[in-house]
Amino acid sequence: MNKKRYLSWLTLLLIGVMPLSGQTTKKRTQQEITILAKRACAAFDEKRFQSAISLMDEYKQYAPLPRYGYYMLTLSCLKTGQNERCVNYGKEWERTADRDKDERCKALILGNMAVAYSLMDRYEESIDYFKRSSAIHQQKDKELYARDCENIGYGYWSLKDYEQAREWFQCAAESWMTNLKTDLQKVELGKCENADLGRVLYDWSMSCYAMGDIEMGKRLLLASSRCGYAEAKEYMERGK
Repeated sequence: MNKKRYLSWLTLLLIGVMPLSGQTTKKRTQQEITILAKRACAAFDEKRFQSAISLMDEYKQYAPLPRYGYYMLTLSCLKTGQNERCVNYGKEWERTADRDKDERCKALILGNMAVAYSLMDRYEESIDYFKRSSAIHQQKDKELYARDCENIGYGYWSLKDYEQAREWFQCAAESWMTNLKTDLQKVELGKCENADLGRVLYDWSMSCYAMGDIEMGKRLLLASSRCGYAEAKEYMERGK
């Protein structure tokens, strides 16, 4: 489903959850809510994130916000640097998440919360939310699963838990290689050039070096450079 179709669907969904009433006053209120829904979707689509937040906050005074509305809220907060607010909206959504059957959207909200925690240097919470997101993506979207694993690795790296970081970077790299239908030997021979895989292989190599596994670190560094990852090439040229 492309972005415009999804946003059109969201507008209809927002309108569809409005409280029903036969009274004239309520009908006028419903019309106002309909306009708020359309304006919120338009603001988000146009990347006017602060306006989107304000409009969705106003909408919530009249009707429950659907799951994708919370995705828009949390992402809009990230885009405007309001990390604590992103987490607060996510917590608000979590109170009704048991009724949320859209697993993909749920994973996106969890991921937004994880990013917000990471940006606030709260890595334990970030790891927890990325793990929850990855559990859904593992079944639904292998590429997003690989990215979740990579982010979990960064969290452990920031906590200086290099052993856990290495395990999660390896998981991310293996997931990328599965997606690309390749393996480490083929990558080392220069038969796969992919920037995402190159980046994860580089991170995996750095965690191996941190753990004292120099040979594996060198092997992964070579594979990363063969993927065309510039940082790996620079590292090798410095004679590391």
